[in-house]
Amino acid sequence: MLNKLISFIILVFVLSVVLIGCDKGTVEHGNGDISSGNEAKLPSSNDAEGGGTEGDNTESGNTESSGGNTEDNKDSADSVDNTGGSENDTQPTLTVGSAVGDICPTLDLEVVGSGTVNIEDYIGRVVVINLWGTWCPPCRNELPDFDRIASEYDDVIIIAAHSNSGRENAEAYVNTNFPGSKIIFAYDTANNDYWSALGGTRYYPRTVVLDKNGIITYGGDGALSYEALKYLVENAGAEE
Repeated sequence: MLNKLISFIILVFVLSVVLIGCDKGTVEHGNGDISSGNEAKLPSSNDAEGGGTEGDNTESGNTESSGGNTEDNKDSADSVDNTGGSENDTQPTLTVGSAVGDICPTLDLEVVGSGTVNIEDYIGRVVVINLWGTWCPPCRNELPDFDRIASEYDDVIIIAAHSNSGRENAEAYVNTNFPGSKIIFAYDTANNDYWSALGGTRYYPRTVVLDKNGIITYGGDGALSYEALKYLVENAGAEE
């Protein structure tokens, strides 16, 4: 009986030693795994050259960070898309007026000689409206440059509307000085309504430039040089 007890105690002791050794090995192996895990997080020579593994990114948390950024970006994209859709659905309201960005007011004007003219007939071209008078020296001085621009640009229409004041002299002046000109010479109304509608308050000449959609891109008083007028029509979309 005693021998059996001693044998049992020895067996228990041996088993205990074996079990303790396995536990130690497991811990050491665990440390090895953890060490290997840490090494996987550190950039290798390949990582330093821009390489790396999926494991590296996963362990370091880059995947989680990237995933978070993806969700944030998706939310941002949704926000932008929704905003963009809203902006696209809401078209800006254009106003008829004399300011830059307005739709130019329209009016049938009597053409010198015969016929009528309206800027609506020239949508798709750059239109220059010049309010002038034969009694106005700066008006007369700038007309040759307007005539030159009219001949150089096929997609530019120049309408020179003479003030009602002194209109009886307009036809003779045009026929003498601009025979065969591409400028469309016309008359303003009895009350100079077009001059007023285009922002005229006191001075001549006044020039207004429209883009190919009939939107005002320039409006101002005073004579323009050839270079200034060339810039204005090209800024409105004209091509030489």
